Amino acid sequence: MNGAEIAEAALQRLRNLGVGLAVDDFGTGHSALSHLRRFPFEAIKIDKSFISAAHERDGCRHPQVDCFTRA
Repeated sequence: MNGAEIAEAALQRLRNLGVGLAVDDFGTGHSALSHLRRFPFEAIKIDKSFISAAHERDGCRHPQVDCFTRA
């Protein structure tokens, strides 16, 4: 098992116990959108710098970013 698989299994065990999981400041440090699908989070607080950087990059228009900014 690699680190992500170990983390995923541990988080799933917590969810199975009824623990709610949330991510704070997603987008700071090492962040990957794929983790949002992989791990069982109930809530995600996205750092403003992550959204700003995505919009500034070459006039980017990603559906994921648009969804976050409209919410």
